[in-house]
Amino acid sequence: MTLPRLIWDGIRYHWRAHLGACIGAALCALVLTGALLVGDSLHGTLQQHAAARVGRVVAALVGG
Repeated sequence: MTLPRLIWDGIRYHWRAHLGACIGAALCALVLTGALLVGDSLHGTLQQHAAARVGRVVAALVGG
């Protein structure tokens, strides 16, 4: 029995476990991608709101 044949037989025999692992990995990738997109969008929105509050101020002087 050759190595590729042994691998193929293992994949065929345990296909349900492999399918579950692939679906789980895909789901995790989707969740992480969604979280990154939402976080980036939130970051941009907060920057816009902060810039709108400050206005055209370029520098500030803080005295002691």
